[in-house]
Amino acid sequence: MLLYQPDKVLQERLPDGDASDLGKFVNAVEKVCTDHYATSNTPESLAMVVAVKPKSKARFWFVSSRDTPDKDFDALRQKLAKIPVPKVVSGPVAFAIRSSIAGGDPKKPCDEVPRRKEWLDAIAKSKVPLVAPDGVLKVIWPD
Repeated sequence: MLLYQPDKVLQERLPDGDASDLGKFVNAVEKVCTDHYATSNTPESLAMVVAVKPKSKARFWFVSSRDTPDKDFDALRQKLAKIPVPKVVSGPVAFAIRSSIAGGDPKKPCDEVPRRKEWLDAIAKSKVPLVAPDGVLKVIWPD
């Protein structure tokens, strides 16, 4: 798992600086994904970018080594939407999980920090500098 914010920011955004609920959420996300892909035999490298916002909102983006249309992840998103979202305050918490499915290389197609094309497009089109994740999320996932 890769966190998009430094520890100081995370401590401010997690109630009482306690990451236990976020940890449970991450474990549940990983379990849903593992179960979802358990019978897959097509090699794929998949990164999932996850953002959690105040008011118990979560959103999931996928970066795949396969040329997979975004709508093909809808069934997985529906399963992930059933996971209780941890409480965050004062701003979003974002992280990425890289994985290997059926022997796919977990580092492809991602660089060190998985970036969804939608995020890169928002940064490129912005007239002001956008810092990921906060600035990008304001553009692509406004309240």
